[in-house]
Amino acid sequence: MRRHGFTLIELLVVIAIIAILAAILFPVFARAREKARQTSCLSNVKQLILGALQYAQDYDELFPPCYEVEIAGYDDGLSQGGFTTDSSILPYVKNAQIFLCPSCRPHRVCNGWDIAGITSTTDYAWNCIALWGVFNHLGTQLDSARCGIITELRDPGNEYAYWPWLVAKSDGHFLHNGGQHVGFMDGHAKWFSKQTFDSGFNSSGYLL
Repeated sequence: MRRHGFTLIELLVVIAIIAILAAILFPVFARAREKARQTSCLSNVKQLILGALQYAQDYDELFPPCYEVEIAGYDDGLSQGGFTTDSSILPYVKNAQIFLCPSCRPHRVCNGWDIAGITSTTDYAWNCIALWGVFNHLGTQLDSARCGIITELRDPGNEYAYWPWLVAKSDGHFLHNGGQHVGFMDGHAKWFSKQTFDSGFNSSGYLL
């Protein structure tokens, strides 16, 4: 009995069909992967907010101070050479990995910075405008659900890394499906599109 093999035309047709299916499915897979990273990043922001609230409970309802203090030889695995706002939160979250956005790894560090001899690796920035003065006290904050105190800021080496709403509109990359996350003083976190982020917050980090 004579065997019948595939012709060149048949093989080319099969290859063309596979290529078309790959072109259709790969973007779908990429979006699904980014959606999973977006969910993980939102969880990071939520945990950091809860860490800040736990800190406030232990310190007379005051949020962590928004400053850096240079300390020779200091290294907590997150900040080297000094004590930062994130260093205040670290004992409550107990995991330095949640300071890293999954969409930034492993190909780059999004917001590692070096200020006044202090090196820190983090992809999130605290809103010092809200954390300074009388408004950093839970008892005096009248609208905590509108007060954003943490967001993603990706500008390596930016000395204004702790002023997110003043610079995030130009420096944010909006990696998560065209948007980024904001954590609010009342403990909730939410994703905002670039358009909403650019127009929805004032310079102090309050949702309009």
